Amino acid sequence: MADQTVYQTEKTLNELGDKIDASEKATIQAAIDKLKEVNKGTDVAAIKAATEEVQQAFYKVSEKLYQQAAPQGDQGCGNNGNCGNDDGVVDADYETVD
Repeated sequence: MADQTVYQTEKTLNELGDKIDASEKATIQAAIDKLKEVNKGTDVAAIKAATEEVQQAFYKVSEKLYQQAAPQGDQGCGNNGNCGNDDGVVDADYETVD
């Protein structure tokens, strides 16, 4: 589990590149390095704690990136739930007059 967490987190950090600032990247990398070191031992509780630390550090950055991607939340969603999906159809009541 710890090896997978290290691999996935490092891979994602590389893919993100400059989308996150250096201090955030350094925080995550420090947690990864700690996990790598602890994973060499046999203390299961320490490995779990270090794994959790990596995940929490990454989640904080992920949440920030998500908020930057959609700073206003559901933009375009009105009370009608349309959410900007305008297909050109207008619902209307009509009456035929002869």
